Amino acid sequence: MNNNFNLTEKDINKKIKLTGWIDKIRKLGDLIFFDLRNSGKIIQVVVTNKTEDIYKIAKNLTKEDVILVEGVLNKRKNINKNLKTGTIEIIADNLNIISKAKTLPFIIADQTDGLEPLRMRYRYLDIRRNNVYNILKFRSNFNKLIRTYFDKLDFLEIETPTITKLTFGGASEFRVLSKNHPGYQYGLVQSPQIYKQLLMYGGIEKYYQIARCYRDEDLRKDRQLEFTQLDLEKSFTTKEEIKEIIENLLVNLFDKLLKIKVKKPFQTLKYQEAIDNYGIDKPDLRYPEKIYNFNLLKKDLNISLQNDQSLIGIYFPFILSESKIKNYLLKIKAKSDFSFLAFKENKLINTNLKNINHQKILNFIFLQKQNLKNSKQFSLILIKDKDLKAKEIIGKLRIKIAIDNKLFDQNQFNFVWVEDFPLFELLKDLKLGSMHNPFTNFKKDDFDLFWNLKINEKEELLKLNSEAYDIVLNGIEIGGGALRIIDPIIQKRIFEILNLKKKEIENDFAFLLEAQKYGIPTHGGIALGLDRLIAIMLKIDSIKEIIAFPKSSKGTDEMMGGPTKIE
Repeated sequence: MNNNFNLTEKDINKKIKLTGWIDKIRKLGDLIFFDLRNSGKIIQVVVTNKTEDIYKIAKNLTKEDVILVEGVLNKRKNINKNLKTGTIEIIADNLNIISKAKTLPFIIADQTDGLEPLRMRYRYLDIRRNNVYNILKFRSNFNKLIRTYFDKLDFLEIETPTITKLTFGGASEFRVLSKNHPGYQYGLVQSPQIYKQLLMYGGIEKYYQIARCYRDEDLRKDRQLEFTQLDLEKSFTTKEEIKEIIENLLVNLFDKLLKIKVKKPFQTLKYQEAIDNYGIDKPDLRYPEKIYNFNLLKKDLNISLQNDQSLIGIYFPFILSESKIKNYLLKIKAKSDFSFLAFKENKLINTNLKNINHQKILNFIFLQKQNLKNSKQFSLILIKDKDLKAKEIIGKLRIKIAIDNKLFDQNQFNFVWVEDFPLFELLKDLKLGSMHNPFTNFKKDDFDLFWNLKINEKEELLKLNSEAYDIVLNGIEIGGGALRIIDPIIQKRIFEILNLKKKEIENDFAFLLEAQKYGIPTHGGIALGLDRLIAIMLKIDSIKEIIAFPKSSKGTDEMMGGPTKIE
């Protein structure tokens, strides 16, 4: 007599008591059938006119009414193979309405008529849809597996503060006014980065946390104002150990949740390899085709290059027209000029170039890709621009065209580590910024170079390599980590290179530099973006769909009406 929806034919003839929502209702003469739903499970209930008072109540039921029903479990005459309980039904002998539902703003079903703004406004109704419920259940099981995994490795799950001090680099931090300290403000943490390092300083050798993080920035399909990451840090570790911990975790998650066997170890690329071969530091390796530098062919293609320019190209195993390429450039929001060549039976059939050496071009192409010698047709797209820009554009075309033309199995999951990132990057204002974060250590081989360089030697500083590493899945960065700085003198110099004034360093990081003077361990860690990872696993395009109460694309709370104007 409990609210058990896991009923089977073994329970036939038992007295049943269930509560739930009316999912579907059908009235057929003297019989009323309705599907009762709770926690994603459904069972059919039958009301006959033999019990007049119950029949009268059932006649007035509508979708999403909440009811209590009592009755005997029977075997169904008309079996529904689409339901786990499709062979049984309850013959009601008691029925009570717990709560009536008004007319719904959209259909509560997997295939709903509700557009996103309406579903966000009535998110509590949207969650009733079975597919949304299953996503949230998947996420719950996902978190349980993570906790079980790290518990077996003797990691401590420790919560770190959400409200913290505003610090350098916090331009996208949410600001929190303090009632107890008028005129002062806190910030919401972008990540637990500093706190987890301080835990290492405190002798917590193995830490992890399923952490909430906050960033006040523009939203995209893979970005929300608040998000969740798996955060971990370990003392006396190596890059190889952190990678192994994460690989084993991901193998376990895919096996237990999706029944998919992921092979390890994952492929590893150096940052420069990724840029040179795929045009991006988070390559999608489901499509194996690489991009190529065609600078050596500039004379044969009759293309002139300036000193800072490169000619970057890629092949596709079919004919592409000039108009189609233009459309693809519009889709990736690129404005660079392009050249193209289309070959059939090893003969040039279309190009927007003039006076070119066909045979030398073919010889060069065959040298790069031997399998094209037997290809009946293929196309080549070339971009002439500054080296990194040209690689970036071709890299975007590479995967966009491959996806649209189904050049690879899009159901596969392809992990790759990218490492050996530069320590610094050049920002739009031409100042140096950290490629990852200012607590990332540089490679030991760069020790002398680091100390001998002056702070204004930007070109040389940009050549320093870091101990950072990212993990990429299907072209999306799902995590990043690094080995950390433990020397306060090195840490202070990093801040100075990043153009922090003495007062800023003292105000924002005096506690950190002081803490590093009391004997601290070498340590490193990583953070995985769980929203992104779950969305990829479930083949969902936007992380909004896997968050219980997401913000809209404009960053507003459509359900509660936030944000609130400051009076």
